[in-house]
Amino acid sequence: MGNEIGSHTYHHKILTRVKKNILDDEFYPVDEILKDKLRYQLKLVRPPYGIINNYIKNKYNYSYINWDIDTLDWQSRSAKKVYNK
Repeated sequence: MGNEIGSHTYHHKILTRVKKNILDDEFYPVDEILKDKLRYQLKLVRPPYGIINNYIKNKYNYSYINWDIDTLDWQSRSAKKVYNK
């Protein structure tokens, strides 16, 4: 269908709090799964909580996407409340 596929990392941790020696565990498993299952090379990452730093941007060769407005839709587990908001 032409949709873009991206990663939101493997464990959904705040990346800037993950020790540098285990950051690979957030990126590479998703990369490998996409290569294996879809024959797709990962290019796009949306960091959990929108938090990222220059070290991560420079270490991993992905494009990073974030948002301009936080809708706070994560505050509710009710599908109806999220839909209405």
